[in-house]
Amino acid sequence: MISSPYDLDAHYSRKQTTSWVGYKVHLSETCEPDTVHLITNVETTVGPIADGDITESIHASLTNQNLLPGKHIVDTGYLDAELLVQSQEQYQVELVGPTRFNHQWQSKQAKGFAADDFTVDWLFLRS
Repeated sequence: MISSPYDLDAHYSRKQTTSWVGYKVHLSETCEPDTVHLITNVETTVGPIADGDITESIHASLTNQNLLPGKHIVDTGYLDAELLVQSQEQYQVELVGPTRFNHQWQSKQAKGFAADDFTVDWLFLRS
């Protein structure tokens, strides 16, 4: 489907209540306290690409520029279990951000066990 007769690569995308035809831009910036915040990387993708699909590319670009942080604070879309492991193993980066809200039926009905009923003992797993 052609979303724009002026730009054949521009596609329809939607994120929650916002929709558009075009692209997404992914910005990385420094955020140390008491320092100037600088944009260190810019990635542009077509609109429908999921944020998490670009996380590895962002890390590769930051590595090539010698700007990869030890701790990368990201939005929910750039974070999942596979990316947590991959970022640590491949780039030695601690990926930090909020996890997705639990939309499973178990958490809504309060019957049985939902993911929120479990915790991970990270200290035990490291030993």
